[in-house]
Amino acid sequence: LGADGPPAAPNSTQPSYAAIVASLDKTCTKFHTVVNRQGSRNETLSELEASVTECLLEFEKENGTLPSQIFFLRDGVAHNQFGTSRDGGLGPVQQEIQQLLNACSKVCTGVAPKLVYVVVQKKTRCRLAFSRNGSSDIDNVPPGTIVDSNITEASAYDFYMVPHCSIMKGTCQPSHFHVVYDDLKLSPDDLQAFMYQL
Repeated sequence: LGADGPPAAPNSTQPSYAAIVASLDKTCTKFHTVVNRQGSRNETLSELEASVTECLLEFEKENGTLPSQIFFLRDGVAHNQFGTSRDGGLGPVQQEIQQLLNACSKVCTGVAPKLVYVVVQKKTRCRLAFSRNGSSDIDNVPPGTIVDSNITEASAYDFYMVPHCSIMKGTCQPSHFHVVYDDLKLSPDDLQAFMYQL
């Protein structure tokens, strides 16, 4: 599943829209999409539970079974929305994880699918480059380059990845992946390779 809920422009009273896309087959070539209208400047996916329930039912209709694992990739989340709220309650990301778990328990009788929730931040200030053979010439790192130490957070499961070739002049911009919830317990190498293959 992939989701984004970009807010309306600052000072706008226009509604924002949240979209969720679910892959329905093993080759990731068939999809189901749900779009919901939300309040202005709302970045939290307010109808996530109902949308995921719909996606799970579509998956079951297509495959005759429910998924055994769900990878949920979320865009449009600021770093300060990962944890708890100021009043000690669940923060936006934690609320979304709870809605995902609720949808799974509603639809899945017996064993619920394993869930991996990853926030992907595409707009980062990080840039990755290297020099060839110690020369002063700097070049872009190749696609698939992953950095998961030194510049990452010590107390979190995160990594930077260059998901594609740099198509313009300048330094390529890596995406920052934050693994916020992980029932599947894949090794970092396996999870990172899977994210790159997407």
